[in-house]
Amino acid sequence: MSNDHPEPKILAVSTASPDYTYTTEEIRPYLNRWLATRSSTAAAAMEKISRSVQIDRRSCALPLDAIFEERTFEERNDSYIECAVDLAGRAFEKALAQSGVDACEIDFIVTTSCTGFMIPSLDAHLANRFGMKRELQRLPVLQMGCAGGTAGLIYATDYLKAYPDHKVAVISCELPSLTLQLGDCSMANVISAALFADGAACVILGARDELGPVIIDKQMTHIHDSAGVMGYRLTNGGLKIVLEKEVPDVIGENLDSIVAPFLARNGCSLASVGDMIFHPGSVKILERTESLLAPHGKNVDDSKAVLREHGNMSSATVLFILARAFERAHPVGDRGLMLSFGPGFMGHTLLLEWR
Repeated sequence: MSNDHPEPKILAVSTASPDYTYTTEEIRPYLNRWLATRSSTAAAAMEKISRSVQIDRRSCALPLDAIFEERTFEERNDSYIECAVDLAGRAFEKALAQSGVDACEIDFIVTTSCTGFMIPSLDAHLANRFGMKRELQRLPVLQMGCAGGTAGLIYATDYLKAYPDHKVAVISCELPSLTLQLGDCSMANVISAALFADGAACVILGARDELGPVIIDKQMTHIHDSAGVMGYRLTNGGLKIVLEKEVPDVIGENLDSIVAPFLARNGCSLASVGDMIFHPGSVKILERTESLLAPHGKNVDDSKAVLREHGNMSSATVLFILARAFERAHPVGDRGLMLSFGPGFMGHTLLLEWR
C-alpha cells in the first residue's frame, strides 16, 4: 500500500492476569493434599513434575481454596462465565487505551477460549459491556486450545485483507484452573494441574501510518493421525483434559517441516528472523524447539520467561510472548516468527515484519 493508504498492522498488545497469583511453593501443598488420599502414585508423580516444570508462579480466577473445592460442573462453568467476561474485559480495555482506539471503532472481534462454555459467547458480552457498534462482526473460536491465539490473528489477517480500513480486536481468555477434575488422578490431569494457569490477552489491529508489525504471511498445518494427542473430553464432571505423552515428539517431528518451507516461501530463514514468538507448551516442548533453533543462533528465552512467570495459559500464552516482543524497539524490516500447536493436531505459523 502507498503512504496515502497505510496497511493494517498490530497497534497494541495487552495482557491481564487474575488477582489471585501464587508461587509454585504456595500451590504445591494444595496439589499434595488433593492427591495424597486418592493415589500415592499420582502424588509421587506430582511432587516430581511440580519441581521440574520451571514455573515460578501462576494466576487463578478464584482463590486456591475454591479451586480445590468439590463443585459441580455447573458451578465451575458459572465461575468461568463471570471471571472470563471480567478478565477479557480488562485485557480489552488496556489494549484500547494503548492503541488509542475506541471500542465503538472496532469492526470485527475475535475471541478465543476453550476452558468453559457460554451462549451467547464471550464476544457478545464484551460488545454489550463496551457499547460496541451495532454492525460489529463477531467470531468466537472455541476449540483451538493452545493454538487459539495464533488462529485468532490468522482470522483477523484474512478479514483485514478484505477490509483494510477496518479495525479488529483479538482477545484470548483462558481459565483452565476451573477445569480441574478432582476425581481424576490420571497423568494427564496431574500434568495439567502442575502446568496450566489463567490469563487473558488482547491484540488490536488496524491501518496506521507508523512503525509496527504487519502480519505478512500465515499458515495452518494439519498433522495427520494425531487428533487424539491433545484436547478436552466433555464428561458429566466437566472438561477432562486429554494430554498424551507423545505431544512433545509429535511437535519435534513436525517442527522443521512446518517452519522451514514457510520461511523459505517468504525469502527468509530462521537465521534471518529476529523474534521467536513460540508457545512454550512445556519444558520438554521448549527443549525440542531449542534444539532446532540453536544451530541458527536463536533461542526461546521469551517463551521460557512467560512460562516461568505465568505458566501455560493455553491460547493466551503466545499473545503474552507477542507482548514482550511488541514492547521492544525494532528497526524497519525486522521480522518475527509466531508458532503454536493445538488440538487437531495443528501447527499455526505467522510471519511478522516491522513496517
